[in-house]
Amino acid sequence: MPPFLISLRLASSFSLLLVCAWFPIAFGQEESAEGLSQDIPTELVRIFFDDDGTEKSAVGELVAQRAGFGYLVLDECGVLTAIEPIDFIKMESTQQKLAPVTSKEMGERILPRMPPGSKFVTSEHFVVCYNTSEAYARWNIDLFERLYKGFHRYWKSKGFELHKPRFPLVAMVFETKADYVRYASQEFKGSENTFGYYHQGTNRLASYDLTGIEGIIPPGMKVTKDLLVNQILSRPEAERTVATIVHEACHQIAFNSGLQKRLGSNPLWLSEGIATYFESPDLSSKGGWGGIGKINQHNYKNLGSYIPIRAADSLTLLLTDDNRLRNGDTMTNSYAEAWGLTHFLLQTKSKDMVKYLQLIRETDYGVQASAKDRLELFRSCFGDDLAKIDRDFVRHLQRLR
Repeated sequence: MPPFLISLRLASSFSLLLVCAWFPIAFGQEESAEGLSQDIPTELVRIFFDDDGTEKSAVGELVAQRAGFGYLVLDECGVLTAIEPIDFIKMESTQQKLAPVTSKEMGERILPRMPPGSKFVTSEHFVVCYNTSEAYARWNIDLFERLYKGFHRYWKSKGFELHKPRFPLVAMVFETKADYVRYASQEFKGSENTFGYYHQGTNRLASYDLTGIEGIIPPGMKVTKDLLVNQILSRPEAERTVATIVHEACHQIAFNSGLQKRLGSNPLWLSEGIATYFESPDLSSKGGWGGIGKINQHNYKNLGSYIPIRAADSLTLLLTDDNRLRNGDTMTNSYAEAWGLTHFLLQTKSKDMVKYLQLIRETDYGVQASAKDRLELFRSCFGDDLAKIDRDFVRHLQRLR
């Protein structure tokens, strides 16, 4: 099923925090925004605010403060708290610096949110909390690390230097869908219709065992990671399983490495195009994923069906209307088109694509560009003649066999 990006409005106008989720069905939500800048102050503040008549406080870095929009606070776990101006009481300086938690501390803080008996494993950049088998958890964390290294190498080769995440990147992997929904329903509605998601407020991934492999392993049986991976990759649903896991991890890495900026004016086609560009599974490789920029067969097939009936203004609508990727009637074609456009631009106009991403990243917090502004920015990077770009885009796709 195609991935579906929804936005989740939390406490204020700053909190257009995204949940990036995989939906077998679609439903509409609000306007979206993404990423987190590293160019932020390091002194901690304590903001007191009213929460339905109860005074609470948030301690962290003051990421943003805008009249009429409110406050955005980042804590030591990388969680963002948004505070409406109407709820603001006072702000105090703590004269301290933010000290991000360690991987071990992060795992210990997340475990109480998991089912009883859960554990966690760590790697260089990730913490995976799980109640599946350890072998399944380690397959996930290996995929994440391979993607992380490939992601950084790829953008460095294009002249875009990324940075290391400030915080350990958390993934919560549940054994059953019921466990997953129990957790996810606390963060957004419709979780029962999702396979997994990345929440840009908590900065955490959540998913469940999409393979069903855990259910056929006898209780207490020792299963090696290699054996488990072989079993997973031999199943018919392996391609979409790997794509789902990698897609959401790609969002998390992009938003924590400086490629994209939370509360910037990121077009939805761009965010999803990047994730689908990197998600393409390779079931012949160890672990099920390898290589970047390979044809995404799932979206390529959908795009092949769409091109013959594609409207003349389809490119313009993709660039300006995020709802095309949210609407159940248009999302399949729009996700395929977003993948195709990203593939075309990165394969043929990578320098212009880097410039485009850098300009979007410079957008102020809380600002959502108009359709006119989006088109002007796109044209400033790729050329004024959208009709020519569209023709070249379609020809590029037709050459992919």
